Amino acid sequence: MISSAKKSIYIQSPYFIPDQAFLDSIKIAALGGVDVNIMIPNKPDHPFVFWATLKNAASLLDAGVKVFHYDNGFLHSKTLVIDDEIASVGTANMDHRSFTLNFEVNAFIYDQQIAKN
Repeated sequence: MISSAKKSIYIQSPYFIPDQAFLDSIKIAALGGVDVNIMIPNKPDHPFVFWATLKNAASLLDAGVKVFHYDNGFLHSKTLVIDDEIASVGTANMDHRSFTLNFEVNAFIYDQQIAKN
């Protein structure tokens, strides 16, 4: 889905620790002109995971990815919106544990009206 983005990608995640292929896909999208925005918490609940989240987010800045820090409490949203057409919301964090070990559920919504809001 990331590689299919043409206009925009919005990601919110409390733990942003994706694998290298995911990071590369985001970089390629941003370098190709896609407006990529990532929101992460500014208040950690796990210091080591927070450090890894900051490191991964910083690795995308040179590609033009915009990183926002949520200051109003702990950001626990796990959302993805692509081109204001595809949206995902659920329990999966952007990390290896959620993608391969934990039992998570996300709803993928293919509806422009819902994705925009």
